[in-house]
Formats: sequence, C-alpha cells, structure tokens
Amino acid sequence: MTGVNPEEYTLRELDWMATGKNRHDWLIHSQHLALHANVNRDPKKGKPFTALDFNPTITKEEKKALTPKVPFSALKGLVNGIK
Repeated sequence: MTGVNPEEYTLRELDWMATGKNRHDWLIHSQHLALHANVNRDPKKGKPFTALDFNPTITKEEKKALTPKVPFSALKGLVNGIK
C-alpha cells in the first residue's frame, strides 16, 4: 500500500504511512473534483468549490484552520505595492 518493505517498520509506523498516503491521494483527487465541479457550475449560483469541499479526510477543525481569514482588500495592497 505504501510502497515500502514492511519488515523494517513497526505496525504504528506502517499505519502512519498508510494514513499519510491516503490523505495525500485524497488531496490530489479532491483538487481534480473541485476543478471539474467549477468548470461545470453556473457562476450565477453560489460560490466556487474548493478542494476542501470534496476531501473526506479533512476534519472540520482542519478545514477551519486552512480557510484564509484575510480579506481580499488586504491582499490588493500587497500587490499594488510591488512594481
């Protein structure tokens, strides 16, 4: 499952590797799902999807921590200052 020789690792380490690989695979897959959903969505109805909307391995607490809390206007000031 993880592509390593299991004889060298403990069961706990193998579980960590399997969980990490599963999360990594879902991160990639959820990006593709979000892209596909945004290409086919009606822009007049609702906001765009993110990969977090399709990833079942992300908990609500992690999703909250990964959502940016900076308003877009704050980012405009950074870009306008760079010439």
